[in-house]
Amino acid sequence: MKNFKLNTLEMTRQIRDEHYHLLQAKSVAERIAFYRQKAQQMLTEVESIKKSGNPNSKLDIID
Repeated sequence: MKNFKLNTLEMTRQIRDEHYHLLQAKSVAERIAFYRQKAQQMLTEVESIKKSGNPNSKLDIID
């Protein structure tokens, strides 16, 4: 297995900057809707991966 280095600080900054540019002119209600939609997409993806039974999935640790 290869060593995998994850730069979480850089990833967090990149996501934050992306969201800033997407949401800077949006209302509070639009921002809440954006984050709710993203959360639902993530949950759907996690469930799909869990149901696939893929032993190589990085999400096997999520219950």
